[in-house]
Amino acid sequence: MEPQEPPDRELSHGELVDLPDRKLRVVWTPGHSPGHICLHLEDSGRLFTGDHLLPRITPHVGLHPFDGTGRDPLGCFLDSLAQIPELGATEALPAHEHRFTDLEARADEIIAHHEERLDQLSGVLTTEPATLWELATALTWRKAWADMHTFARRIALSETAAHLRLLERRGRAVRGSRRETDANTTLLWTSAAETVAAR
Repeated sequence: MEPQEPPDRELSHGELVDLPDRKLRVVWTPGHSPGHICLHLEDSGRLFTGDHLLPRITPHVGLHPFDGTGRDPLGCFLDSLAQIPELGATEALPAHEHRFTDLEARADEIIAHHEERLDQLSGVLTTEPATLWELATALTWRKAWADMHTFARRIALSETAAHLRLLERRGRAVRGSRRETDANTTLLWTSAAETVAAR
């Protein structure tokens, strides 16, 4: 996967966009993508949510090779969802599906979904090191793993990786590696709780 193209113009969190007779404020909402923003039309109470907040489905939040070891896209996504109620927006205009209201309740639903997913993944981790593939295939998906197309599997793997990164940050997973050849190393994860209990 290639890195994303740089933007034509950078916008900063809190900046007012130059729009005559309107008050359109930038809200930085990383997670779905590193530079994702929402645009809050403050004088009407509308929030252009892009892919950050959708009415029915959860936005894809994945970890990608160009993210590096310092990025935590899921942690950033959950933090930016938590700021939605503070905006006071009354209607969401998303990039997919349909406009909707009660943004706070929807943000809470998505946060709860990811916390459940983190718990499920944490429950799959043991003292036995497991690869990303092994962990992803052990999770529940809308379709059975064997029935997923290649692209859907890639998305599932990147989402699992993002959840693992957050579990590492929260001290619930430990990442290690196994050298396969001089040029190839396989990443492995174990449960932090199991590791501590084993000591």
